[in-house]
Amino acid sequence: MAISQQAFEQYTVAFYNLENLFDVHNDEHILDEDFTAQGRKQWTPQRYQKKLQKLSDAISKVGVLQTGKLPAIIGVAEVENKKVLEDLIEQPKLVKGDYGIIHYNSPDERGIDVALLYRKKLFTVESSSPIAVDVTMPNDEPDRTRDILYVKGFLSGMPLHLYVNHWPSRRDGAQSTNEKRVTVAKQLMSHVNNVDPHNDRTNQEKHLLEGTNIIVMGDFNDDPENDSIRNEILPYGFQNVTA
Repeated sequence: MAISQQAFEQYTVAFYNLENLFDVHNDEHILDEDFTAQGRKQWTPQRYQKKLQKLSDAISKVGVLQTGKLPAIIGVAEVENKKVLEDLIEQPKLVKGDYGIIHYNSPDERGIDVALLYRKKLFTVESSSPIAVDVTMPNDEPDRTRDILYVKGFLSGMPLHLYVNHWPSRRDGAQSTNEKRVTVAKQLMSHVNNVDPHNDRTNQEKHLLEGTNIIVMGDFNDDPENDSIRNEILPYGFQNVTA
């Protein structure tokens, strides 16, 4: 969670992994059979609604001690589609935030995506786009993973660049999948360097990202001491901010 201050106001910018927020309907284009009433999770409308209630309760409390307000911006991961986000922001504890949604379908075979929720009266969206990433290693089968979401806008008038990430998991082992996360980090920073007007790309040295408000958030499946963060992100001047 990062707290920004503009015009003596504090705003919460947060990230939350919604942990398989699926609806109850079977989508033949993704692997969501477990999340049906007949599936392994026995995913009924009642269980879905209970999950929405618990998530909205948790999100509504993020940063409230510091700002007294609902989060201004929330990056999220593991959402099936835009409809589940619409259901989430209509929950009683979030509806007063009047949240907008930015979501794109990713090629991930599980059907999970990243997205951004934002309070429309506080954050103005100028542009957004998914950043496709290729993590197929030599001699591997094509590996479909989540896109990175890029959003440019203004938080209470302050220019802000946001990146929402969900990097490849460690399911097959931390070391064997390490290069995939390093690869995503490099592709992310390639995009970051192109939006930062202060980065001298004619010089091979890495430069601090001065004068540009950039937040990189997400579930990286790595820690700050791991290669992807230590070698590819932090050298550019980013600070590791946690709640």
